[in-house]
Amino acid sequence: DGTVCKKCGTKFFPPRADCSVCFSNDMDWFDMPQNGKLETFTTSYYAPTGFEQDTPYTIGVVNFGNGLKLFARLAKTVKTEDVKVGMDVGVRSMKYDDGQVSFEIVKI
Repeated sequence: DGTVCKKCGTKFFPPRADCSVCFSNDMDWFDMPQNGKLETFTTSYYAPTGFEQDTPYTIGVVNFGNGLKLFARLAKTVKTEDVKVGMDVGVRSMKYDDGQVSFEIVKI
C-alpha cells in the first residue's frame, strides 16, 4: 500500500506520514497497482552480507505510472534471458526465511 495526501492528492510509495509537496500530514492509504512495466534492471553477481547465497539475482524498477515506482528483486522463476525493459510485470509480496517481508517482480 501507498499513501496519498488528502490535501493535494500526491501519492507516495513507500508510504510517508507527511506530504513533501504541500507539507500536510493529512494522509490516507491507497492500494498500489499490481501490474506495471519494467523500467530498468540489472543482474548482480555479488551480494551484501546475508545474501551471498542468492547470487546471481536480478533487480529492477517497476513503473506503475503516475510517478509510482517500485524497486525489487525479480522472482527466481523469471529467466534472466527473458527480462526486457518495457515488459509487462506484476508485483507480489514474499517472505524470506528469516521472516522479513518484501516484494518480488513476476512476469505476466
